Amino acid sequence: MLEPVGWRLSLAGSFLLGNWVGSFQLSVISYQLSVIGYQLSVTTSGRRWLKIRKILIFIKGRVDS
Repeated sequence: MLEPVGWRLSLAGSFLLGNWVGSFQLSVISYQLSVIGYQLSVTTSGRRWLKIRKILIFIKGRVDS
């Protein structure tokens, strides 16, 4: 159940970073981060993943504003 959420977050992150900067290198870095995020979402327990997700949403809010 957590897998699609992880993928959506990672795809959104990759797209936003790539779109915002237009830098290939940054999009590669964001892709690597998204893979790490996906692995975390698969391997960690639900409670830990929720904490990570809250942090990610907080960071995203800071970047957007």
